[in-house]
Amino acid sequence: MKILHLEDISEVTYIFEDVFPDMGLDYEKATSIYEINELLSNSTYDCIILDLNLPTDGLSKELKEKSRDGKITGWIWLKHIGISRFGVKLESVIIYSDYIHDLDEIDKNELKHVRKLKKRKGGNRNSSIKELHKGIMKIKNN
Repeated sequence: MKILHLEDISEVTYIFEDVFPDMGLDYEKATSIYEINELLSNSTYDCIILDLNLPTDGLSKELKEKSRDGKITGWIWLKHIGISRFGVKLESVIIYSDYIHDLDEIDKNELKHVRKLKKRKGGNRNSSIKELHKGIMKIKNN
């Protein structure tokens, strides 16, 4: 299963680069909007894991204004670029972020097919990695 992860914190991607291949997953990372756009232009992925709180570089001025000072950049990219330009399906997306509460103002119907998971579930990143793996397997089995 081929996974693309948009995350700007190397501590998180470093863990996944080590753990996911051992789980039989083909893992690639993008650290910016520019990089995820480039990767999706050249390949397809079964699952996309998105952080929300990211730099807004690579978004138009209008989209930057919608990002709430970068707190929901990942969602803005998905909604306005990922779906329309690259055909990303919401059912294949997992939002993996400590800023999930910043999506509270988003229409629940827009988010109903997206899996959402806090990075530090119960204050523990290891338990959230297990939950993330379960979410990836659900996507694989659908």
